[in-house]
Amino acid sequence: MDNPFNEIKDHLVHEWQQTTIGDGDEPESEIRCATCQDCGYVATNMGLDPDHPEFGKRILCPDCGPAKLVAQFWRTSGVPEIYRDCKSFKAFQILDGTKPAFLAAREIAQPDSPVRLVVIYGPTGNGKTHLAYAAAIHSINKGRAAIVVRALNWLYEYKAMQRKGDGSDVSLYCGIIHVPFLILDELEVRTEFDQQTIDEIVCMREAQAKATLITTNYTLDNMEDRKFHRILSRASDPVTGRLVVNQGADYRKRGK
Repeated sequence: MDNPFNEIKDHLVHEWQQTTIGDGDEPESEIRCATCQDCGYVATNMGLDPDHPEFGKRILCPDCGPAKLVAQFWRTSGVPEIYRDCKSFKAFQILDGTKPAFLAAREIAQPDSPVRLVVIYGPTGNGKTHLAYAAAIHSINKGRAAIVVRALNWLYEYKAMQRKGDGSDVSLYCGIIHVPFLILDELEVRTEFDQQTIDEIVCMREAQAKATLITTNYTLDNMEDRKFHRILSRASDPVTGRLVVNQGADYRKRGK
């Protein structure tokens, strides 16, 4: 999976309203939106005195802004284009043991949901990654940015950037902290540093009321052994959390 953070770091750290959001592939000479000249934003100058605090502030172009913003979300989502139909909630087959996980993923995928942390755990092959992609797809289609990352892949790149010492790790870290909806797929840690980093990210996001969905093959005992006590506690909150086991059978072995 291509790492989305190099693209998103300049857009998701409270900077969207200062950034042009054209779709990135149109010729410079071709103007598609007469309202904003393809910037994606317009200034709030109409009818306002120059001394007004709102004068000159940028807002989304009413004609093309929302569509361009959603296009930007897709580019930085980590969701392959071929998955946008086949990995949706609609395409998920609810079988014995999978419905609680399906409902929890669908709940946190709603932008207005009070749920901020969902942990779905269970054995391999029962649709957890499908639900991870489906939650991101649903969120983006509702106008909220989402990113799907495989936890170990992200940790590997984060540590590699730290070793470079050029500050690139800070942008990577800020991107994952500030995205409105983060999906950490296949949570797995190899070192104490990995555990502490994931724990810090999830708790910081929860404190900012940002939505996080985690999927893992770990059991509850595995997660306790790896000192994910704070994450498990937050996921157990009856209002803002969901801690759900996916007990479905391995779909890859069905019919064999």
